[in-house]
Amino acid sequence: SKLLSKLEILALLIAAIIHDIEHDGLNNGFHKTVCSARAMAHNDTSIQENHHLATMFVMMAEDNAVHFFEHLSKTQQAELRRLIITCVLSTDMTSHFLQLKEFRDQVDPEAQSDSGKWKGGADVLMKTILHCCDISNPAKPLHL
Repeated sequence: SKLLSKLEILALLIAAIIHDIEHDGLNNGFHKTVCSARAMAHNDTSIQENHHLATMFVMMAEDNAVHFFEHLSKTQQAELRRLIITCVLSTDMTSHFLQLKEFRDQVDPEAQSDSGKWKGGADVLMKTILHCCDISNPAKPLHL
């Protein structure tokens, strides 16, 4: 890839797979309002997203079959974990407009091509990709 390394692509794929693991069908606002155990465990901050991440990392710690980090160096493990966390937290809708601005600020409107010239870092691109995938469901045709 020209924009993402293999490790970044791996992180994005893992984040996409786990970003809604154990989702209970409720939103962060509900959890915060009712002071649910999930809200208490994650201090009212990105409650669902932090739960999805914690669930995956606990599963990895408890089950060697799920622990796919072990073949990476400690540096790669730390970076992969950081990237997965960054991506999954980006699916919290409270950061939607901030992320949209962050993405727009990274696209050079003066570029010659129709798509613009990417000048941003991988984190911004990865967060935007996962966030778009996460919120795209309402755009699907109803007959699906």
